[in-house]
Amino acid sequence: RFIGQDFTPLQVIALPEVPTNFCVSQSIVGPLEITSALDMMPQTAISFACRYVDDEFTQFDEYVHASMEDFLNICREIYEKTGYKTNLQYNNGTSWLDFFLRSKGEYLFQDGKIGASEKSLTGFFDLYKMGIDEGWLIDPSVFAERAIGQPEQEPLVYGTDPKNMSWCAFYFSNNMNAITKSAPEGMEIGITTWPSDDAEKSNYLKPSMFFSVSVDSKEPKEAVKLIDFWTNSIDCNKILLAERGVPVSTKVAEAITADMSESNQKVVDYINKVVTPKCSTVSPASPNGATEIYDVVYKLEEKVCYGEITADVAAKELLTQGTKILESKK
Repeated sequence: RFIGQDFTPLQVIALPEVPTNFCVSQSIVGPLEITSALDMMPQTAISFACRYVDDEFTQFDEYVHASMEDFLNICREIYEKTGYKTNLQYNNGTSWLDFFLRSKGEYLFQDGKIGASEKSLTGFFDLYKMGIDEGWLIDPSVFAERAIGQPEQEPLVYGTDPKNMSWCAFYFSNNMNAITKSAPEGMEIGITTWPSDDAEKSNYLKPSMFFSVSVDSKEPKEAVKLIDFWTNSIDCNKILLAERGVPVSTKVAEAITADMSESNQKVVDYINKVVTPKCSTVSPASPNGATEIYDVVYKLEEKVCYGEITADVAAKELLTQGTKILESKK
């Protein structure tokens, strides 16, 4: 599917060993066992990656934008080999749903309405059904006695058995430090983009905090000076140290990076080198009634996981109830 007509097989030669440039391999076990490997020069690897994901790459750097199918295969493999499950942000916000929809060119909310199609919503809920059916999705009963959304009780870092733990967690980058602090001694936590079939469409940059000055402020100039100090002062940010996210000022971010914790340094590096070069416009603001719709999503996720409804029924239900809620707020 990604090899062009210019591909020409070479004559097969048996070699005891061979020096490599950039080599990837895959082993297949079963009645017929085989190990295959591909070795290539860096420029060839770039061309290979372009064809594989139908995108344009110009640099030979780490391939971090995993497609959805690649991610699901990883979930299956980790479960098969270790027993550890996957937590798809169960009942912990709808940012993962929005991220998934953005890869399809859709939004959960748009123009005061549900902006997602029934097809895309079905695909989202089907991930939960698939995970439960195949065994790799963490069972919702695990969360019955946990505070969902609390980093210290996140299945990535909390649990006594692989069946009630997850190998990954879906959080915004500014939660990295809290997750790292909650991890048991010796656990190393990395950060990358969430799985998407189109990472550039899905990824976006959004401030963790918004500052504004009221039109009724008695001291608007002083208020503006405070915001300026908060966002542009190196001295101020050497105290904050990205506590409220990566500083919007590149100058400030560079000045305080060395003083940050290791986990916060990873976040700054991730934001600047991974997300910023390939992202798109942030999703529209959530409308009045969004919180009620989030609750509907949670209930539908639960019903799908327990086999009470199918993915397509969940999609129809979200469209019906979501539209009704939004209409009632007008």
